[in-house]
Amino acid sequence: MKKLFSIALASALLALGSANAAPITFTGTSGNLAASASFDVVGSDLVVTLSNIGGDALVPADLLTAVFFTLAGNPTLGSGSAILNTGSTVLFDPQGQPAGGVVGGEWAYLNGISGPNGANKGISSSGFGLFGGATFPGPDLDPPSAVAGFNYALLPAADNPATGNNQLTGNVPLVKSSVVFRLTGIDAAFDPSAPGAITNVSFQYGTSLSEPNVKADTPPPPTGNVPEPGMLALLGIGLAGLGVVRRRR
Repeated sequence: MKKLFSIALASALLALGSANAAPITFTGTSGNLAASASFDVVGSDLVVTLSNIGGDALVPADLLTAVFFTLAGNPTLGSGSAILNTGSTVLFDPQGQPAGGVVGGEWAYLNGISGPNGANKGISSSGFGLFGGATFPGPDLDPPSAVAGFNYALLPAADNPATGNNQLTGNVPLVKSSVVFRLTGIDAAFDPSAPGAITNVSFQYGTSLSEPNVKADTPPPPTGNVPEPGMLALLGIGLAGLGVVRRRR
C-alpha cells in the first residue's frame, strides 16, 4: 500500500513539474529596430522562433541576422531544422519559395562561442567571424556559400519591399518575417521560463558585430501555468495516503 501511494505521489510531483514548464519570449527594441525570440521545449528539442518585428527596413543594418543567448548548464545542442514560420515568405529569390519552407542551408547554430553580452550560443545567417558555415539541414539556396553576407536574413513583418536601398529591394533573397529553429538534445525537464534558464539574449543586425546589437529585455515571470485542480488533488491524495500508512504503522 505504501508503495502504491509513493508512486502516486512521485507521479503527481513529476506532472506538477511538467505543468510548471512554460515557453518564454524575449523582445528587444531600439528605435526602428525590434525583434523577438521565443523559446519552448518540445520533446527533446529546444524550439526557437526568431522574428523581426521592427518598422520598415531601409538599409542592410535593419536586417535581423542573428540571435545570441546563454542556456543554464551550457548543454551541447544540435542543429535539427530551420523552417519558415507560418505566414512568413521569401522575397526576391528567382528560384521561388524553398521546398517545404526549409531555409536551413542558409543558417548556422553554434555552441561555445564568445558572443555579444557574454552569450555562448548563437543562431545566425551571417558569419561574424564566429560561424564557419551552415549547420542546419537544407540546400544552400543562394550564393555566396552560407553563412555569409545577409542572404536569407529577416525583414520585418511590416516591411515595404518597394522601399529601401537596392540590397533590400530585389538583389538579395530575404525572409519576411520569421524562422522556426529546432535545436536537438535538450533535457525534457529544461524549463525555459525558469529564472536564469536563458540569459544574455541579444539580437544582431547587419553583417558585422559593430553594427546594431539590441539587448533583449528580461521577460516578466510567466503567468497562467498554475497547476490544474486535478493535479493538486492527485498530490493531496498521495500525501494523505502516506499519512494513513504512517498512522496504521
